[in-house]
Amino acid sequence: MRDVWRASLPWGQGAKIEDKFDRADSTTSAGGDWTATSATWGISSERLYSVTDTDGNLLTQDPDIQDGIVQAIVRGTLASGTVYRSPSLCFHIREDYLGAIDTNNMLLVRLLGGVVDLRKVDGGTESSLTTATLTTSDGVDYLLRVIYTGSLIRVFVDDIELITYNLLGLNQKYLTFPRVGVRWDKAGSPATAARVDDYRAYKITQAYTDHHDWGQSADLRDLSFGLIGAYNGLWNSALLEVEGGAPLSELGADTTFGTLASDTTAALEVQTTDPAFRLLMEYAKAELYDLMSEPAWNPDPASRADYSRMADKAANSATMLRDKLRMPKPQRPLMYAY
Repeated sequence: MRDVWRASLPWGQGAKIEDKFDRADSTTSAGGDWTATSATWGISSERLYSVTDTDGNLLTQDPDIQDGIVQAIVRGTLASGTVYRSPSLCFHIREDYLGAIDTNNMLLVRLLGGVVDLRKVDGGTESSLTTATLTTSDGVDYLLRVIYTGSLIRVFVDDIELITYNLLGLNQKYLTFPRVGVRWDKAGSPATAARVDDYRAYKITQAYTDHHDWGQSADLRDLSFGLIGAYNGLWNSALLEVEGGAPLSELGADTTFGTLASDTTAALEVQTTDPAFRLLMEYAKAELYDLMSEPAWNPDPASRADYSRMADKAANSATMLRDKLRMPKPQRPLMYAY
């Protein structure tokens, strides 16, 4: 991200859980506010692990999050889909009205066998909702993040969004389940230990307020914020949403939709139904009409006046569309720089 145009803060509380597991080693308890729903959990070298080390072990907390962000650094035996030890991030875990934890109804995300897998446990029956391909190596740390608001679920691995999924039909029953946690997935005799570190859970509220005390450096490489304190709503555990854009040349070099074919050919594919195409066309019309209103390009005064009015109309339309879509203004080509 280079061109930042908005920073926002949610109303209400931000972080509900922040656990770096930076406490003494233990083979009997994970400490903190965690509930060992099944088996025994512990701490090793300031990382969470399952002492019992059996498939299905579950550790949970109830931060009362219906819309939120859950993330942690995970590692394990992840390369194989048959012999593995993988810590899964669980969310929307059901809890009955008496506070009893229902391990038979939840959503979870795990890394395993070359995929990131969004799964559901429905009445004790587990199945995959959707997957995305990525490299999963043994003994490597991955930052796994799940953002869920309403029926929309987004999954990121190392800050790259790999899954976007909407819960439909009966699967929307999970939306009110409040608990989050970690589940131990194990099969065979994996050789690499699994660990969890820096677990965080944030509650997302739907009402955001713009945060104005920030600035960006002239070279667009640094972003700074004002003093941390309650007076401006920014504190150590605040959930800060930053929106912006990046030059197209920083996108991946491949032939998939929306990315550059290569940095040398600079061929960009944009579908005509994409909102970005509509925005580009409005700005292109404004640029063309503005050019034709210049005496150097058009000697007819009446025609120049018409083009000037058309340029203003197209520019206004582009601005309204850009604001509606919350998209950045396209960069003016060098050939039109003044």
